[in-house]
Amino acid sequence: MLILAWFFVSVFRVNSVFQSLSDSRQEIVTLLENRSVTNIDPEDAERLVQNIRQDVLILKSVVGPIVTIGPELGWVPKIGPLLAASPDLLIMADAGSEGALLAFHAVKPALTMLQEGNATYTTEFPDLVRSLAGARPLLAEAAASTETMIQARNRLQHVDQLPWRIQNALNQVDPLLPSLQSGLIVSQVLPELMGIDGQRSYLIVAQNEDELRPTGGFISGAGVFVVESGNLQSLDFESAENVDDYENKPYDLPPKPFTEFLGMDIFLFRDANFWPDFPSSAEKAMELYTYGQGGKLDGAIAIDQKFLQLLLAAIGPVDVPEFEKEVNGDNVISEMRAQWHPESEDEGNPTSWILNRKSFMGPLANALFNKISLELHSLDLFSLAQALQTAIETGHLQIYMRDPEVARSLAKTGWDGRLDPETGSDFLMIVDTNLGFNKTDAVIDRHLSYQVTLDPGGQTQANVEITYLNRAQPSEQPCQPIKLYTLDLTYDDLINDCYWNYVRVYSPAGSQLISASEHPLPGNLLLSGQEWPGQARPVADASESTTTFDNFLFIEPGQQEIAQFTYTLSSVIEQSLHDTKHYNLLIAKQAGTKEMPISVTITLPPETRLLETWPEATNIRDQEITFSANLATDLTFSVRYE
Repeated sequence: MLILAWFFVSVFRVNSVFQSLSDSRQEIVTLLENRSVTNIDPEDAERLVQNIRQDVLILKSVVGPIVTIGPELGWVPKIGPLLAASPDLLIMADAGSEGALLAFHAVKPALTMLQEGNATYTTEFPDLVRSLAGARPLLAEAAASTETMIQARNRLQHVDQLPWRIQNALNQVDPLLPSLQSGLIVSQVLPELMGIDGQRSYLIVAQNEDELRPTGGFISGAGVFVVESGNLQSLDFESAENVDDYENKPYDLPPKPFTEFLGMDIFLFRDANFWPDFPSSAEKAMELYTYGQGGKLDGAIAIDQKFLQLLLAAIGPVDVPEFEKEVNGDNVISEMRAQWHPESEDEGNPTSWILNRKSFMGPLANALFNKISLELHSLDLFSLAQALQTAIETGHLQIYMRDPEVARSLAKTGWDGRLDPETGSDFLMIVDTNLGFNKTDAVIDRHLSYQVTLDPGGQTQANVEITYLNRAQPSEQPCQPIKLYTLDLTYDDLINDCYWNYVRVYSPAGSQLISASEHPLPGNLLLSGQEWPGQARPVADASESTTTFDNFLFIEPGQQEIAQFTYTLSSVIEQSLHDTKHYNLLIAKQAGTKEMPISVTITLPPETRLLETWPEATNIRDQEITFSANLATDLTFSVRYE
């Protein structure tokens, strides 16, 4: 009788909790429908979060002792998957509600501050920065709880077999987790970033992905953002061509490809982003900027056209009075291209457009900053956070800081564009560098095919094929390695051109090149004048965790070219208990590139049996496992077999 009484009381309490949580969920939906922070009542929001936390604690006390045996009951018909997942689901609810309450207590003063009048950057932002500095212990606890929740989420398997309400909840939560995790980590160092301990100066590197370079695009502009105690001190922008002082100072030789393909003999600021590892390129950019302009820099932030598009879509249009333009997410790229060659010219100096063709970026940057700072209280901060996270994940925004503590936080979130593959796993990154002084990447389509034949004896073999299609409009004019900047030259002329591409393949350390396609080129098609034999080769790289192979391609308008590399891999198969083996592959996306279709084929060793793949394979035939995907962000593929 006592057991029955306990059972019915428990069922009643659990049912009450679920009803309360359902009501709270509807309140959250209503609260977030108006996405400006001015529409969120801090007291109502705090009460809501506290109620959810209390409900979860009740649920934990009632079912906590029971769910421990859940994994042993996966065989139960219909509800077996739910029982098996119940420990991790409870951990998610417990850690998630705890993290939410801690995070809200941390940001409540800032939220209240934003709602007191029309808060602006100049009047309130320094106070917001100080508020976050004081909340750092709470933010650290919230970040730890969120990490526990994410680990539990990652352990969940066979989600498609869970009740549809739980599936729906996970589908709503999953896209928010990266932004939540990154936000809690970065918010802890935001006061340091905003100069709470003293003045900070950051280099803004404006990249043009239409002319692809390793960290996103050709460096067309540079700005310096100076902040102290949360107050903006200055924001200056200039063309990258004005940074260097090579007429008065000696400059080092550039990396070898710039010499052998372009005939260059000095390393200029515009070419500083030669390494796909953003911290390495950022350090070189800051070094060259300081060498040419003087001053002290504490970090570097790289942005491109796509980042501006994402940002404007989140915050709304801005007015650029200097050009009498309203710029939004739909027209920002076309406006930047149009301003590259203005319609009107200075009659007294008909070539003035050459010197001023990149002057649009400075006024646009100031307009963006004014929009965010003066209208901070009314912006859709949720959309803004999602836009920043998307820009980070797709490589259109990268941030590097010299402060060791801040650098560790940025590396943890992946915000710094670091190239750091795991030891013992397979890794692939294709890095293209446009050496044609044109904007042809705007019309280059790429497709990547990767085949791996696993060999437990250590002779795993990989084959990479990158297909390039130049969709530029064919012209009767022959391809020239460089175009003369004349009054009749347009941005479209720079797009519809031949493609000169220096390609690198990054693979795990210890890889050995077996063979590759050949792409010979006569000297008259290269600025250096030197003939290129077209043979791929291993090249020295600063990274100890990768081996790099390179080649050079020339593709005329309307034509297609395939670069192929075959090499051996070592130590990419992990073995666990009971003779189970794991193969993990990370394919990294080059910053600034468009979404690229890829296919991955993994061939298992003979007489082995596939146990599991992640994600779900597109096709499985005998020992061959095929995945098809689009490379919009870094992608991971895993195979477990015995």
